[in-house]
Amino acid sequence: MTKNIEVNFVLNKQKVIDMGKGKRIANYIAFPFLAVALLVGGIILIIQRTGTGQLIGGIALVAACPIIIALTIYLTKTETNENVKTYGVENGEIQMNYKIVPGLITITRTEGNRTDSEKLAFSNIYKVKRTKKCFMVFVNKDEMYYIPSDSFVQGTPDDLFKLFYDCKIILDY
Repeated sequence: MTKNIEVNFVLNKQKVIDMGKGKRIANYIAFPFLAVALLVGGIILIIQRTGTGQLIGGIALVAACPIIIALTIYLTKTETNENVKTYGVENGEIQMNYKIVPGLITITRTEGNRTDSEKLAFSNIYKVKRTKKCFMVFVNKDEMYYIPSDSFVQGTPDDLFKLFYDCKIILDY
């Protein structure tokens, strides 16, 4: 028999920023490698310069490197700010509560004096991704609920994993 599971945590600006760190780190690694590849290619074209076209192409590739690095920094910062706005935690904290039973998640958000509640049927879940720090419950490719592994009040992360598994939810771990 599967247990009822309850998770409580506070969602604030720093938590939202931390949620996106893995993706930002990947951007900081991938784009500089692209810039280095362009730089090396540009230098090779400049050194070979068998024609004017190769020289101009080499200069263009070398000139693209600082632009790519600047663009990476700008886009990563913009994405962080958008995530904070999306979760609505620019100026405060939101108390999140998840009550999970087989087939249903009840999500309650409390911000100041305002409380909103909604129900999410397992049949509406696109997939669930489990990491060491959290579960990410995707309703579609763009909408996700964050359930931190260190905030279980009732049940354990393994209980939740088993519940999703038993209900044949697509798991990505």
